[in-house]
Amino acid sequence: MPSYQTHHYIAPLSKPIETTASIARRPDAPWRVICIPGTPARKRIFARIMRRAPDDIEMVTITRPGFASWHDVPETDFKEQVKAIEPFLGDRRTIVLGVSYGGLLSLNAALSYQDQIEGVVTVAALVREAYPYGRMMANLGEYDWANRLASRQARHVSAEIRGRRAQLDALFEQLGALNKPVEIIHGDWDTLVPYSDASRLKALIGENAQFNTVRRGTHWLEMQTPNQIYAAIRRLIERLDDQK
Repeated sequence: MPSYQTHHYIAPLSKPIETTASIARRPDAPWRVICIPGTPARKRIFARIMRRAPDDIEMVTITRPGFASWHDVPETDFKEQVKAIEPFLGDRRTIVLGVSYGGLLSLNAALSYQDQIEGVVTVAALVREAYPYGRMMANLGEYDWANRLASRQARHVSAEIRGRRAQLDALFEQLGALNKPVEIIHGDWDTLVPYSDASRLKALIGENAQFNTVRRGTHWLEMQTPNQIYAAIRRLIERLDDQK
């Protein structure tokens, strides 16, 4: 058996859409961790962490709406995007793990599915804006000539990043009321998302958030150091068990 498999399913957005998920199946595991990737939602960069799934955790990494090869239009609405995790909720204890752009989506998911999601891990979460060279790609999408030259994936990335800006303040206002434990991890060598975003996110969430720095950690912690991510998941599980 391979360490994980690709699963096709229908995500129940307002306009349902077929997408995929990578699943390291653990039928008897008490926990499921649903990974929400950043933009452009490349599941393959989660290969190392998926292969290392322990016996007590079933790992699921979704292809977000807009990024399967047959998705012709981007999906920029946070509440619509998180509906893609809905088919994986309800049959066991669940944590969401959001990376980069997916960091705020994971928190949005926890707010949207309060009865099914017990806690959140954010990894290199993009809170406000990326460093200037990262913003450049999003801003190019404002020009017709750039859109004509760009790939479908690049256009969707640009649309997502530009579309998120109008939704941030409303989400930030809700985070203080998120009554769930959150583990925040961020590398101090991240050259895409500012390290200060992690402190800002912790302040927005308040006492339910804990922040750990990954020393010499880059923006791609899921590839660089999956053990650090599993350590954060274990810390979150311990916190949840202590609340019982």
